[in-house]
Amino acid sequence: MPIRAVLDTNILVSGLLAQLGASHAIIERLRSDAFVLVLSAESHDEYEAVFARPFVADRSGYSVSEVNAYLRGVEAKAEMIGHVDPAPVEVRDVNDNPVLATAMLGTAAFLVTGDQDLLTLSGNPALGALRILPPRDFLVMLDSESNGASSR
Repeated sequence: MPIRAVLDTNILVSGLLAQLGASHAIIERLRSDAFVLVLSAESHDEYEAVFARPFVADRSGYSVSEVNAYLRGVEAKAEMIGHVDPAPVEVRDVNDNPVLATAMLGTAAFLVTGDQDLLTLSGNPALGALRILPPRDFLVMLDSESNGASSR
């Protein structure tokens, strides 16, 4: 069964801006089908809103159409789950609830984020089996899964 993960918006932005970082490597793994991206309508809307901000194209050095193509490429790899209800876990920043709800209701094994408000929830029993990881840890896990699969 493929690994299911939700990527917080900060991972997508970092993946575009820092092409030598863990977030960029995660996007490359997504493109090579190393995992399935779980995406809700709410997460999709957040991706769209953030990537429409001028700073994304300005800081990346890409044109607006290239930034849009990057986002379309990411979204093309996603499994859409529709709208989600609020997560049954309290978060410090209410704006983080949709991404957490997407992970929980979309039965993702991982939520990948650089957001400390979400990372502090890691290990909360209410999350069940969901693991919240920073990008570097998720990348290490993906690489170990890949190495384990190739040695079987």
